Amino acid sequence: MRRVLAALPADFPAPVVRVQHRTFHTPDLLSRVLSRWSHMPVVAAGVGESLSSGIVYVAPADKHLVIRADRTFGVTNGRKIHHVRSSADPLFQSAAQVSGGRILAVVLTGADSDASDGVLAVKAAGGTVIAQDRATSENFGMPGSAI
Repeated sequence: MRRVLAALPADFPAPVVRVQHRTFHTPDLLSRVLSRWSHMPVVAAGVGESLSSGIVYVAPADKHLVIRADRTFGVTNGRKIHHVRSSADPLFQSAAQVSGGRILAVVLTGADSDASDGVLAVKAAGGTVIAQDRATSENFGMPGSAI
């Protein structure tokens, strides 16, 4: 993720939304850590907040982030999906529904099959999916399932 964020310019013409499987801790420092490598602001995604280009949004650890029809963030319950929370599936599925096909879903290293259902929704909507290769993945479970 460091390399991805470092490569994106400050004026990146789209919002970036980051889901990472992690346990809930107070304080949640992921946004601060990621901002070290990003030219864009990195913020926690807030319920009701509109998506804006050039901002990296971080999903909460204990709920599933979704994009609502009005292009604002919402959350769903923290029930585990594919054994994880926060899951990429609700984010990808909801973004696919509202994007009109203008979506790029990226699946990076991770265990299990989270994101599999979401990437199918992205592809069905006409979006693009990129998955990390086996050689550079610490755990090829998620990218392999996405492929």
